[in-house]
Amino acid sequence: QWEETRERELRLEIQQLREENSRLSHELHSGSCRVGPAIASGAPRVGSTAGRLEAARRRVLDCGRKINYLEKTNSDLRQKVQEVSGYQQQLEEALLQQSQDHMA
Repeated sequence: QWEETRERELRLEIQQLREENSRLSHELHSGSCRVGPAIASGAPRVGSTAGRLEAARRRVLDCGRKINYLEKTNSDLRQKVQEVSGYQQQLEEALLQQSQDHMA
C-alpha cells in the first residue's frame, strides 16, 4: 500500500517536472524566460543594446541551468521509481515464497 502511494506520488512529481521542463524550454525558445535583475558593477546602461543583449544572455543561461536541473531531477526520479519497483517485486516474491512454504 505504502509503495503504491509513494509510486503515485513520484509519478505525479515526474509529470509536474516534465510539464515545468516543457514550459521552461518553451520560454527559453520563445525568449520570454524571465529572471530577476542582477546589476553588477560596470554593467551596461539599462535600455542600451548592450544592456538588452546582456539581459538576454543572462536569461538564456538561467533558463538553461533550470532545464539542466530539471532533466537531472527527472532522471533521478525515474531511477528511484525503478529502484522502488524492484524492491516491491522482491517483497512480492518473498511474500509468495513464504505463502508457498506455509501451505506446504
